[in-house]
Amino acid sequence: MNFSNFKIRVRLSFGFGLTLLTMLLMVVISVVRLNEIADRNTEILEDDAVGVISALEIAALIQENGSRTLELFITADQKARTAQYTAIDANKKKINALLEISKRLAVPQKEKDAVEKLIASNAAFVAAFSKTGDLIELDQKEEATAMMGSPPSLR
Repeated sequence: MNFSNFKIRVRLSFGFGLTLLTMLLMVVISVVRLNEIADRNTEILEDDAVGVISALEIAALIQENGSRTLELFITADQKARTAQYTAIDANKKKINALLEISKRLAVPQKEKDAVEKLIASNAAFVAAFSKTGDLIELDQKEEATAMMGSPPSLR
């Protein structure tokens, strides 16, 4: 029996049914794919959340240490400077702990290299800060200002 021998009503019904079946298949495939995307999204968020939070905390602590270092230049009171040094040291300990966490969490080689570079930059900052702090305590603020303004590679 040839398809063209069917009545128009049957042929239209068959075409409409085929269209509905195709749409249903597309909906099912879309739902399955969107669920896969949602699962992958959740996995990424759960895996990377600690790393992202650590990076944000490190950035905030580094910015705070930079601000405190600049405050040392305008603070004349020794007690206030001692409090600044104490706060900076506490932040340095937190930064080092967060860097260790980031180092353990880094999986791809690119991330490991980035963390190692960040650790090296932090070490350069700590060395520069120590030298700057010593110069400020010796009341050599011009040299300390020059130290803060030069790139770490030139120190």
